Amino acid sequence: MSYLRKVSNYRNLAASCLLLATITGFFFDKSAQASSYSVGPLVTIVPLDRSQARATINVINPGDQPVRVRIYVEDFNYERNAGFTISPSHPYSAKQYLQFSPREIVVPPKVTRNVRVNILIPASAPDGEYRAVVFAEELSDNSKPQTESTVVVNFRIGSVFFVTKGSGQTDLSPLGIEWNPSTGRPRLLVSNKGSISTNPAMQWKIERDAKEVDSGSLLSFIVQNRSERAINLETKKGKLSSGDYTVSGQIQRAKAAPIPFSFKLKVP
Repeated sequence: MSYLRKVSNYRNLAASCLLLATITGFFFDKSAQASSYSVGPLVTIVPLDRSQARATINVINPGDQPVRVRIYVEDFNYERNAGFTISPSHPYSAKQYLQFSPREIVVPPKVTRNVRVNILIPASAPDGEYRAVVFAEELSDNSKPQTESTVVVNFRIGSVFFVTKGSGQTDLSPLGIEWNPSTGRPRLLVSNKGSISTNPAMQWKIERDAKEVDSGSLLSFIVQNRSERAINLETKKGKLSSGDYTVSGQIQRAKAAPIPFSFKLKVP
């Protein structure tokens, strides 16, 4: 399936750890609050058109106070078990090729501000998929005096970019199911042997003796190119009791047939 198409924006990225909080003070006050804002889209998959592409990040302030936000870019990776992680530079980093403006904004209450992102990858660069994450980080108001009863929490929300130079495709397949003892939940192993990352959705159900005992869905999750992911299935009815189960469902892709799966699961 070719992914050389117009920009694809995905606003939901479940269980990706893109919302990060940095505690900048270890003090406590019942009246202390963090500003509220959101960012969208959270995932952009875009092909280059003559060495360039354009996108927009929206910073939304639904609250009653203005929010001051700094915009910057970092490298990232999707690891098999950990999911989204900040990583050192890699051969297909898009960090140096992303240009955005403005780099710091104040978003008034009930207002959405747009940050323009230009992607310029030279023709001499190798073909492949480049990636980077653009963070919108809340800046503290340092003009206010801070005391031992003040807590300052800085949030940052990442918008990830996958940029395709040249042709490419995904090769997505479910590999199996396993029990995750650290979370007490099953997790589905998914492989993407293709050269392009993908952002599908998923539905599943858990059966025992042909009777459904739980079910769930995931609006979207990232499977990076040439990698595997272990996707935790959030059960709604608590921990499964010991025994043998069947976990079945389908992975749903945009403009492509869903991929069914069915695996046996043994809960210790």
